[in-house]
Amino acid sequence: MKLNIISFLSAVLGNHMACQIQFLQYENQILRRRITKKYVIPTQEERFELLKLGKPLGRNLKDIITIVKYDSFQRWVREENYPGKNVPHKKRGCKKKRPDLRKIVVRMARRNKWGFTRILGELYKLGIYDFCATTVSNILKENGIPTAPMRKESWVNSLVRHYDTLIACDFFKQWVWTLQGPRLAFALFYINIKTRKVKLAGVSKYPKPQWVLEQTEKVFQDEQFSEGGRQILIRDLDSKFTKKFDKFFRSKGYDIFHTPPRSPNLNAFAESWIGRMRNDCTNHFMIFGLNHLKHLLSEYIEYYNTKRPHMGKGLRTLSPVEQRLHGKIKTKRILGGLHHHYYRD
Repeated sequence: MKLNIISFLSAVLGNHMACQIQFLQYENQILRRRITKKYVIPTQEERFELLKLGKPLGRNLKDIITIVKYDSFQRWVREENYPGKNVPHKKRGCKKKRPDLRKIVVRMARRNKWGFTRILGELYKLGIYDFCATTVSNILKENGIPTAPMRKESWVNSLVRHYDTLIACDFFKQWVWTLQGPRLAFALFYINIKTRKVKLAGVSKYPKPQWVLEQTEKVFQDEQFSEGGRQILIRDLDSKFTKKFDKFFRSKGYDIFHTPPRSPNLNAFAESWIGRMRNDCTNHFMIFGLNHLKHLLSEYIEYYNTKRPHMGKGLRTLSPVEQRLHGKIKTKRILGGLHHHYYRD
């Protein structure tokens, strides 16, 4: 009777264990399908644990192993008994160059339109002689950098070269309320890309070319705004920018860069300022007439140029501000309390 009970329990428990193994096998198959790689490479510790748990199963392991093939597992067993199993396999080829030297090669290629030999020459100038052209080529391939003839310079890098000499101008439109109903107003502004300071040239419902030229001449009476040597003016193809307008700037030593049609990205600093100004100022007001619009823009630009911290300038203001470590903290309201300026008295 006792023997029958033991046999019964063994059969029940064995069947239960078989069901668990079958469930885990199918679960493992689902997980393997989700893995993007075709195969999984176990670490040395994982291989040791698999050997420890798999060897007692003998040939029964063949029906349940999924992480690797059964032949691979047998090879692991054979290698475990090999005397030189702990000796690492020596890779062929040259030793990989130091990461800091590889970064120098990548930086040279990305900042300059140089080929392999040109980069090699610069390395030799720095006293780095353990490179060859093939090594440089392989480093660039590993980092996805094409050869020099295929390498195209981005517009941003082209701008950076002239960063200290760029002035951008643009119009933006704003609806204002008048006695005759809503009317569209146009505001002309200039931005010095080196200092990021903005100048409002004027606001008008009908900005004719002569008005644009007159307002521009007033802006550039301030020589500090256009500080620098040879300057470049970025403008779009708006018909209000006439030949007389370009002639005025050329007489001051400027080159004119006309952005192509429908290319706001080529005047990115001006477009970015318009978006920031709308979010910080005009989107929060119902504007009544040109004088109201001009007042809001003038106050915001004053705040923008002198008191507002800028992320692009390391969270500092565009104009130097006296920093006091002691004193009572006071607040100045900007745009009716939309923004606040904090300072010490």
